[in-house]
Amino acid sequence: METISLITALTGLVYLVILIAVSDDPLKAKLRFRQRFDPNKLVNTLHDERLQQLLEDAGWKIPSKIFNMLRYGVPILFLFLTYISNYVRLEEITIGPVIYALVALLLTSPSRYLPSGWLLKKLHERRMIRKDGELISFLRLYENNRMKKSAHVQFWAFCNQVSSHFQYLEKEILILGQRTNEESLENGLTWLVQQFPEDHLFISDVRTIILTTEGLDSESAVHFLKEQGKIITKISSDQYLRRWGFIGDIANVFNALPSALTFLMMIVLIMLYVNIIRTNLTW
Repeated sequence: METISLITALTGLVYLVILIAVSDDPLKAKLRFRQRFDPNKLVNTLHDERLQQLLEDAGWKIPSKIFNMLRYGVPILFLFLTYISNYVRLEEITIGPVIYALVALLLTSPSRYLPSGWLLKKLHERRMIRKDGELISFLRLYENNRMKKSAHVQFWAFCNQVSSHFQYLEKEILILGQRTNEESLENGLTWLVQQFPEDHLFISDVRTIILTTEGLDSESAVHFLKEQGKIITKISSDQYLRRWGFIGDIANVFNALPSALTFLMMIVLIMLYVNIIRTNLTW
C-alpha cells in the first residue's frame, strides 16, 4: 500500500512540474516537449536487428524493442521503487538491489553463452528440426503420389492439397505450388532451397529427386523413386538421430541442474556465515 501511495505521489509531482513548465504558452511548449521527448523515438532506439532475427528464428513473434523495453525497464523500475522506498523510510541504502538488477540483465541477455541466448538458440534448433521433419514428410507424401502409375496429382496441385497438413512448412509449400504453376518447377524448387540455410543437410537432395522425377513418365518415375529409396531412408534416419541428439542435450542440462543448485546453495551459506561473523565482530 505504501508503494502504491508513493507511485501516485511521484506521478502527481511529475505532472505538476510539466504543467508549470508549459504554463506560459501551452501549445508551443507541448509541441516542443513532444519533439524532445518523443516516446516513439525512444522505443525505436531499443530495436535490435540481431535480436529480432534471434526471436524470429526461435518462433517468438515479439518485436525486439518490446523485449528490450521489458529487459531494461523492469530492473530500472525495481531499482527506482526500492531506493525511493528506502529513502522515504529512512532505511540504509545497500548495493543489493543493484546486484539483483545486474543479474536480471545478464539472465535476459541474448548472448549465446547466457541463459536467454542459450534458450533462443535451442528453440531455433528445435524449430529447424521440426521443419526438417516436415520436409521429409513432404518428400514421403510426394513419393507416394508419384508411385501411382496412373492418375497421380500434378505437383502444383499436390502442394496445394498437402500444405494444410504442415505447421512449419505450410506457407513455403503453398508458395512452391504457386511458383511452379505460374513460373516453372525449377524456379519454384530454387526458391524453396533459398528458404533453408546454405549448409542444409538434404534440401539439395530433395530438389534433385523432385526435379528429376517430374521430368520422367509414370513408369520411369516409379523406377527412379525405388532407386532413391535408400537415400530417402538415410535422410530419415539421420533426422531421427539428430532429433534424439537434441533431446539428449536438453536432458544433460536437467541432469546438471541439481549440482549447479547445490553449488549456489553452498555459496549462499558461505556468504551468510561470513555476514554472521562480521556482525558478531561488530558487536
